[in-house]
Amino acid sequence: MTSDVTVNDVTESISKRFLDNFGDLQTTLDPENFTPPTIDPQDAAASSWIRLSIRHTTASQWTLGQIGNRKFQRKGLIIGQIFTPLNIGRQLSDQLVQRFKDVFEGVNFDAVECYTANVKEMVTEGLWFPVAVQVDFNYNELK
Repeated sequence: MTSDVTVNDVTESISKRFLDNFGDLQTTLDPENFTPPTIDPQDAAASSWIRLSIRHTTASQWTLGQIGNRKFQRKGLIIGQIFTPLNIGRQLSDQLVQRFKDVFEGVNFDAVECYTANVKEMVTEGLWFPVAVQVDFNYNELK
């Protein structure tokens, strides 16, 4: 990994992978302004939506040396918040959770290394059943 890997490069790479794999759903990238769709009782899948949040958390310096030759490891979370209509059961929500895990868990792409996915059911929000999937990620930067 080279010195031209930046926070923005990683954010763009994760966002692109998300949009490439979830383009068939209504999506939003945190913190974009977004109005949730109207629930269509005849088509719960079309009413579902997903929000991507990327949170950088910690960093550590892995090597010593001259400027331009020091390795830093950056860590963060890729968070997918999946919203399906209430009162339709868990099947659709579970399918979308599995799909998010398949896209991000245990894979490497561009300069991003992804690890474990953790699934957390959240408190219902209005007419929505939300589930969060959090995936740990790392990338290295030379400075």
